[in-house]
Amino acid sequence: MNKRVLRMIRKSHIVLEVIDIRCPLETRCRALEDYLLRKGKPFIRVFNKADLVPKEFAEFVISRMKGVYVSSKTRGGLRKLKEKIREYMGGREKAVVCVVGFPNTGKSSLINALKGKKVAKVAPTPGYTKGEQFIRMSEDILLIDTPGVLKQKFQWDEKAKNPLTPALKILKKADKDYIKRFYKVEADEPLEILEEMRKKRGWKEIERAARKVLQDWNAGRLKVYWFGKINKSNFTTNTEQK
Repeated sequence: MNKRVLRMIRKSHIVLEVIDIRCPLETRCRALEDYLLRKGKPFIRVFNKADLVPKEFAEFVISRMKGVYVSSKTRGGLRKLKEKIREYMGGREKAVVCVVGFPNTGKSSLINALKGKKVAKVAPTPGYTKGEQFIRMSEDILLIDTPGVLKQKFQWDEKAKNPLTPALKILKKADKDYIKRFYKVEADEPLEILEEMRKKRGWKEIERAARKVLQDWNAGRLKVYWFGKINKSNFTTNTEQK
């Protein structure tokens, strides 16, 4: 992990790990969690963007991974998160809370929502926060917004150097009929879907189609979510069997 992030974590009393609830296993940072557990640092998993998934799916996620689900956009779940933060303060009069997570999980948006007004700049480009920002959430809680520098297997935004890998992952996890309706295509396989999109729009490179998928997904237009092998198309069946 980045030394700057580790320094901020050491200075904090509690850590909020921001995770995209649409793909929680891919956007949690196991290295971070292992480090926090070794150091005995209290941390809360915050599953953000809950407005983009059904409530049943959000409840399923936190039944498998301890945490709190919220929506920075609608402010849903913020009261519960604030209560959890105060619970983790353990009687401490004041606390410094470090907000960390992979790029594009909505760290700055979450801080804005917790504060109640726009205090940390929010940008569509991951890693926009170049230096730590200190924001007072309340008289007794100070938030630290860390740069989006945690390393990830691959980027989920449309500006990724290799957009094919994440786009194919999203299409693979999506319900086929839903994707056909959404993009007005006939193909079933992810790569064929991108190729059909490319041809229909007259694009020279298939990467443009991949970036379009990532753009739609990041904007919340493309409703695709999953937890391991469980996705939108088989969520009800799988959860009813458990």
